[in-house]
Amino acid sequence: MINERFGRLGLDGFLEQHWHQKPLFVAGAFSDVANELEFDEHDLAAFATDDAVESRLVRERHDGREWTVQNGPFDDETLEQLPDGGWSLLVQGLEQWVPSMAALLEEFRFLPSWRLDDIMASFAPPGGSVGPHFDQYDVFLIQVKGRRSWQLGAPPADTGAAGKPPSASDIAAALSPWLRTDTDLKILRDYPFTETFEAGPGDLLYLPPGYAHFGVASEDAITLSVGFRSIDPAQLALYWSEEATEQLSGKLLSDPRQLSENDAAADDSGRIGSASIAQAREVLMKALADTRLLQHAFCRAASESRNSSALSEQAQANNLNADEWLTEARESGLYCRDGSRFLYSQEDNNLVLGVDGDTYDCEAGWLDLVRALCNERFVELPADDSEHFDSAPDLVHLMFKLYQHGSVCLTGED
Repeated sequence: MINERFGRLGLDGFLEQHWHQKPLFVAGAFSDVANELEFDEHDLAAFATDDAVESRLVRERHDGREWTVQNGPFDDETLEQLPDGGWSLLVQGLEQWVPSMAALLEEFRFLPSWRLDDIMASFAPPGGSVGPHFDQYDVFLIQVKGRRSWQLGAPPADTGAAGKPPSASDIAAALSPWLRTDTDLKILRDYPFTETFEAGPGDLLYLPPGYAHFGVASEDAITLSVGFRSIDPAQLALYWSEEATEQLSGKLLSDPRQLSENDAAADDSGRIGSASIAQAREVLMKALADTRLLQHAFCRAASESRNSSALSEQAQANNLNADEWLTEARESGLYCRDGSRFLYSQEDNNLVLGVDGDTYDCEAGWLDLVRALCNERFVELPADDSEHFDSAPDLVHLMFKLYQHGSVCLTGED
């Protein structure tokens, strides 16, 4: 169905002409979603009082300051005392809580799933917004209630290297001269907007990274935001170092005298010699060349879920013992929970499964099942002769572990 969302362009035309390049506005692209909306601003307010849900309140003016942000959960009194305008309530991870939002998120898996983040809902009364700002990632904005006026401005022409899409750091550097310094939010001041759109229920606005945008509600308005994530190299390095610890543990660098007699002169014993630095580099580079370590680090970073608390609650509710679970799992199959993140990496003979921030080494023969989990988000357990869980194959034991963690469920549990 996603092919129909982009009008006459179709999905291929959108990817070729707009993705990562320029905005696209399509009137009525998601009219069915707007017409069948399963929640309103009162439901979003209820979500925002739940400590299992990630929420934020952005106010244009509060306590003598401009553009403030407060993280939830909120108490009822705070939400009831909000003024008639000048604020926005943001609720993240709706796919975890609203079935139709989980179905909507599935439509955007035309791109690698590890890039897909979540669905956020933003409610604003007339005049409410989150301020003029930019994102360092692609975003689809779907109007599902009310109307919102949008102003857009392209990033500076010299952003990034010629002929290449700008990186997140390129975008941040190029737009930094317009950033306000009197707020914790990345709010732009006096940015040269060049385009305007009026979005009504069902309309779609796509924005590539770096496009400044400013959306103001004309009436009570709910906008859905489908965002994409990128991997933070610093986080990746942290996870890689944790994965490499076991391989590097116990490997001591040699005595400098064994490396070079001239490396550390007797009258300069406080110096770390060049040969020692070279040896340290060699040891670390050898570990970095281990593809499996990098697979695990990448799968951990890319599969981290926003909904860890909800998954933990589900894990506590999964009270079937192993044999009971095995009987039901063989009958119904296993489903990935809404909001859980499944992805995999296959390099050489290494097959690594990433699930909600954890990783698992898999046997090569499990590839079809792993693919089904990550792409179809459903799998049937392979037939075997085991009558009890203890004698079941390792693959079944892994699936039970994912059930215990709350990441997979049986029919009717989600």
